[in-house]
Amino acid sequence: AEYMGENLKMSDEYFSMISRQHLSSQAVLPLWENLKKHYYVTMDWSMEMYMLLAYQGFVSVASEPLLVPEIQKTYGVLHFDKLVIEKNVRRRSKGYKLTMNKHFDTVMRGLDAHHSNNWMCEPYKRLLREMNKLGMIQFTFEGKPVQFQVHTVELLDETGKVVAGEIGYSIGNVYTSLTGYFDATQVDAQKRPLYRSAGKVQLIALGKLLQKNGFAFWNLGHPPNLETGSMVYKHEIGAVILSRKDFLQLWCDARDQQRQAPLDCPLTSAFDLITS
Repeated sequence: AEYMGENLKMSDEYFSMISRQHLSSQAVLPLWENLKKHYYVTMDWSMEMYMLLAYQGFVSVASEPLLVPEIQKTYGVLHFDKLVIEKNVRRRSKGYKLTMNKHFDTVMRGLDAHHSNNWMCEPYKRLLREMNKLGMIQFTFEGKPVQFQVHTVELLDETGKVVAGEIGYSIGNVYTSLTGYFDATQVDAQKRPLYRSAGKVQLIALGKLLQKNGFAFWNLGHPPNLETGSMVYKHEIGAVILSRKDFLQLWCDARDQQRQAPLDCPLTSAFDLITS
């Protein structure tokens, strides 16, 4: 799930500075309501700032040395009862295994290899690695308990090689994808990527895992654009497009829900997950 749908333009037309004082329940409302702006910037790379931004619906990317939170105008959202599982994905999932939080550095290398202009800069990687090691992080926002966790998701082939993966986070009872990849370095006799189906297998297996664990919905970030062909895989797996207002109504309910245990996945058959 690649979030950067447009090039960063460093001008006041696109960017405003954001700080913690903008992120109280009252102060954030004008930012939510202003549909003319969606990108903001900050020099605050602390875990606390990152989690507070996430709690208020911002998804952060980076343009070093800046952290670039975005409150999108529209969102791609998947409701699990609408998850589309194509027959070929079900068939090709045999032999793959899904894990979570086991191969952070491998996923980071895979993202670098797959995305030629990867916004996941080294300070961002260090921040996510630090949070990932902590597991479920619990903090309080205006007296309310909040649960936050950074996840890597890994799809392994029969040899144990990670062939697709992503990084994202859960907050309360909703999961957000940040960015993902599949291994396109190996090709078959027709010069097609050997693991070309692995990305969608990973997505569908993750969707079933989230559903099995009782998540409210899946925030896939920027919505698909069928006219330009951008991120159409989100449409193919069943995502719908929500306005910012509609998204935030769902988000504000799910983010405050408490989970009984951290989200995790030991080595599990992708086929078993997808067909369950």
